[in-house]
Amino acid sequence: MGYSVCLYTHRSSSWQYINTSSLTDQVLGSALNYSYNESIDAYIEANKNTSKITTIVGENKIPRFYSMLKSDRIDVFISDRYVAGWNAKKYNIDKKNVTSNYCFEKHNFHFALNPDITWGQELIDLLNDLLSRDVNKKILSDILNRYTLGR
Repeated sequence: MGYSVCLYTHRSSSWQYINTSSLTDQVLGSALNYSYNESIDAYIEANKNTSKITTIVGENKIPRFYSMLKSDRIDVFISDRYVAGWNAKKYNIDKKNVTSNYCFEKHNFHFALNPDITWGQELIDLLNDLLSRDVNKKILSDILNRYTLGR
């Protein structure tokens, strides 16, 4: 399992992300004090007090981004693809006019165990075995489809 940060726009938008310079003429919706990736974080920091960035705080950020995009208050918003999908499903958001314009590199999730735990390696070996099995990969895919992709 991993995460991938994506940029979302109106489906009708002809804008395409190439690099952060391509955001110059766009109003970007982002969450306050959230880290997306090195280049986007630097762009947000450099433009945080300008009209190029709309930063929101508080609850329900993603549903608010969808609403702001629909009402043309922002041109693009950034979110993890599964978080955006789960929020759209949870809040019954119609995504037909929204598309993921660009997704950055996927990053895998990792977790660590205290090396002093005597059963740690046994647990890691068990998880690696279970998570590599096709039947469990299918279960994960079904869960993602059900809870994040709206299918």
